[in-house]
Amino acid sequence: MTAGSLAAHSESGGLSDQRGLTRFGAIASADLPINLIKTPIAFQATPDRRLAYELVSLQQPESLQGGGTPWQLWFRDLPVQTLDPERGEFRRQDTVSPVAKELHSDINDPEALSRDHNFLNGYEWRLAAEAAPPLDLFGLHFYPLTLERVDIQNDQVMVVEIVGRLQLPLPGQDEKKTPHEENANPASELKDLGNAVRLRYQRQTTEGSLELSRVSLDSAVAEWPLALDANGEITDAPCSPGRPCG
Repeated sequence: MTAGSLAAHSESGGLSDQRGLTRFGAIASADLPINLIKTPIAFQATPDRRLAYELVSLQQPESLQGGGTPWQLWFRDLPVQTLDPERGEFRRQDTVSPVAKELHSDINDPEALSRDHNFLNGYEWRLAAEAAPPLDLFGLHFYPLTLERVDIQNDQVMVVEIVGRLQLPLPGQDEKKTPHEENANPASELKDLGNAVRLRYQRQTTEGSLELSRVSLDSAVAEWPLALDANGEITDAPCSPGRPCG
């Protein structure tokens, strides 16, 4: 052991470090339709409290159906807490520190790199390429913000919940263009308005797809501008439903 380092040593068939985190060998479920890769880990939170997780990755994207063109969900090293040998769950709120909750912080967690939380915040996920046009949801534009929930049962993703901004397509914007294209006026995310919704996708049977089952408002209010100015900025034009957005 090297003082002040995270030098790992062999323990119980895995590798343990000074954080009290033990990592075991990855397991690939290549014979299943969704091809999960699971890396079991155990965290010694206190001398008498040991938590079991799996860092779960998708080898192939999972199709999310409903609302238009199917979306392709992919994630890597998602910290899924093991409930029993058949079930596990990810809740984004469980990866957030008490300090961030007390401060009502959004995504900036001052304790994200602490011993208790750093191994819970190394995951990544996406629905499309970074420079892709906005996602279509029943003719509206959807901009993903956070992956809130994933339920896994018998090595299949059964429930997914995503929070994102939902916006009206606005005049003068080309929803098929990206910012990198010449002479483009692409649709853009309006970050100063309360327009976040929560989407829930659920698989009813092991042979079925993840289907959109619920859309609910996640913001305190819903604001959708009906027009922007020539520079693409919010104006005093009315908002739906009937309030100014200036």
